[in-house]
Amino acid sequence: MAIADSSGDLGIVLYLIGVPGATTYVDRRGGIVPAETLTTTYQPMAGTEALKTSIMYQGAATAISFFALINLNTATSINVKIQALYGNDPAIDANWADMQVVKELDGTTSNVAAFTANGTYLLQSASGYTVGGLRVLAQAVGAGFTANDYIKVGARAGL
Repeated sequence: MAIADSSGDLGIVLYLIGVPGATTYVDRRGGIVPAETLTTTYQPMAGTEALKTSIMYQGAATAISFFALINLNTATSINVKIQALYGNDPAIDANWADMQVVKELDGTTSNVAAFTANGTYLLQSASGYTVGGLRVLAQAVGAGFTANDYIKVGARAGL
């Protein structure tokens, strides 16, 4: 069901698939962006076009909801992290910092949300925050991933 667009729609911020092939998505700027490879290592979006919209630059305390579509075929689970960046000092910004999120399905708070069943799930920040940027990362558990192992995350922000 399509819902009218809102200024808080940050679009697709992560799309990883076991065998991406020619899979693409439309980013919030209207660009066609290729999905990237889901592996056993935590991966953010890294492609040139994907970086333009997959990092959410937030300058004020903002509530962000992440909607994760999970599909497991050979993967036994997909784990998700949200990372934050200060955004104003090269020394501090040399590394992203994990942040806690709430997995709304069961209310657990952790810096890793593990999903072991297909479905659409909601993740939200565990507290108010002010950060320079946010990104979403995921990893799969298992082996022999296929085009039917994937995670697609959309985000919405509100003040």
